[in-house]
Amino acid sequence: MKRIHSVLKKLSSHQKPIEILQITKGFSFEEKWKVSFHKNESIFIKIYQLEKKEIAYGIYIHLQSFLNLHVPIQIPIQFIEIPEESICAQVMSWVEGKDGEELLPTFSSEEQYLCGIQAGKALKMIHTVVQKESSETWKTYRLNKYKRYMTLLKEAGYSYPYIEKIEEFVEISSHYLDNRPMHFLHDDFHPSNLLFHNQNFTGVIDFDRFEWGDPYHDFHKTALFSRRISIPFSVGQIHGYFNGEPENEFWMYYALYAAMIIPSDIVWTHKVIPDKINEMWDRINQIVNDHQGFTSPMPTWYKESKMEHWYIRKAEATW
Repeated sequence: MKRIHSVLKKLSSHQKPIEILQITKGFSFEEKWKVSFHKNESIFIKIYQLEKKEIAYGIYIHLQSFLNLHVPIQIPIQFIEIPEESICAQVMSWVEGKDGEELLPTFSSEEQYLCGIQAGKALKMIHTVVQKESSETWKTYRLNKYKRYMTLLKEAGYSYPYIEKIEEFVEISSHYLDNRPMHFLHDDFHPSNLLFHNQNFTGVIDFDRFEWGDPYHDFHKTALFSRRISIPFSVGQIHGYFNGEPENEFWMYYALYAAMIIPSDIVWTHKVIPDKINEMWDRINQIVNDHQGFTSPMPTWYKESKMEHWYIRKAEATW
């Protein structure tokens, strides 16, 4: 509790808190707090080690730019440094709602689909921020990252029957990485980092993994997580992003990035959350099955969704 009280002493607002609650959900290593004041006013505070100041402040600045784009996010209020305690903190507005992993399954299929459309439009706005200069191409960066995790996977002795098929698919599809644009990526865009309230999408949170790259790469978490939580939401996100059906070429990128994320998911899960290894194998097997062993770029869940009642009733009327 000491660190949050040190941050509160630095607030430009001198209101006295009436409630201080720590938020423990999620995989973040940073402290997260909800601080409430009188008149139902609340703020969100995220505390970082001072060594992460550059990243934390970079996120804070980008959030300020997203306000001008009308992206639904937490409003940046103040950035605080406390060198004597080796910490810094982002102070932001509190956005009402609960994460989609918890709430989406309680919505109707139509409501999930419409929330997906709202989220897809927000993601499209995020992707309007373009990197001005880059020291390396997207292809070089992404292939190097993929190869690094594939090497770690093999060195650790983690076996998976489809690894060779994945390697083959990535190799024959890698030309799609040529000449891709470099845009701002959330890089963790899925229901656990999206907020919902009263059957509506209310905001994007947790930009800590942001990077620069091909906008289509931000759909890899759809393959990994979102489609497991809500297929109507996942379809809606794609429709909201593209204002309708995407071009067929999109699915080649979607499948490629889904394949490339598999080695890192295996390595990361074993290293960080080994108690969830069974869940990891379930979602990876599902990706492989969705793409029929990577013989079909368009996943089966998207193909089959067109026959669902919520798709027939809502899709074309909403675009």
